[in-house]
Amino acid sequence: MRYCNANAMQEENDSFCIIIFKKEKKGDSMKKFQIPAIPPTTNKCVRFPNDVIERVENAINGKQCTFSAFVVEAVRIALENLEEAENNESTSEKKGESV
Repeated sequence: MRYCNANAMQEENDSFCIIIFKKEKKGDSMKKFQIPAIPPTTNKCVRFPNDVIERVENAINGKQCTFSAFVVEAVRIALENLEEAENNESTSEKKGESV
């Protein structure tokens, strides 16, 4: 049984979830496993274009992944990408490089 959750990523036509383990920034060892706590949640009504809903539903079809879990993970990854881009931008500015 495979689960698609906050630590998983899947391709649209793949029939499995790929679990991604992130290495700690200090050293080459993997993060120590901890039993996750269910975070507090807030219900948010978000409108999605119909084509996006269809693509997400196709991606999770036949997998034990909810629409919400898929969207939450996508948002987390997007936020991480933004933070990395901002960090890279500020590092480049400190060095006097143009972005």
